[in-house]
Amino acid sequence: MQDFVRERLGTYVNLESRNRYQRIGKYDFVIMRTRMVPYAVERDVLTGIVGKDWFYEYLLANPRTDLRIVEELSFGNAKVVAFKKKDSVIDIAPRIITPYMNLSRQYVESMDLKYAKIDFAPGETEGWVKAGLADLGIDNINSGKTIDETGLEVVDKILDSYAVIIAKKNNVDKMRKIWGFI
Repeated sequence: MQDFVRERLGTYVNLESRNRYQRIGKYDFVIMRTRMVPYAVERDVLTGIVGKDWFYEYLLANPRTDLRIVEELSFGNAKVVAFKKKDSVIDIAPRIITPYMNLSRQYVESMDLKYAKIDFAPGETEGWVKAGLADLGIDNINSGKTIDETGLEVVDKILDSYAVIIAKKNNVDKMRKIWGFI
């Protein structure tokens, strides 16, 4: 992301700094967890870079939002997947652990898992599944190495994700110009 910001805006954002609000030239940057970016843009931060997964999670929770994708970017690639212990069987009432409550509800409905119980965890869901505290995990992966090393297996790809720039609908053209897409 730093390379992208430097290339497009000619400035550098220090992601290692404890200062989560940085004024650099004529730009103000607020650094936050990716899942919080849509909430900040909804509350009048002009634009944000967020994973498509967290943007869709936000859209499912806020269907009347006027947030839009300004541009899809070529970094931040990941997948939201469902995974389980190898050789386990998932019945119609699995215990699911996930940071994606809304994407998980949508997945459960599409798979007709009528009696699924979905619990929230902010991440590191593999341990829950491996320890038998959940039957199914729904989380994002990059390479799949953690899933493999934990002895789990992916059973479904739910969503391909990558970084996107978002803005309110009335700011999309302005943001496309600032970011250099038009």
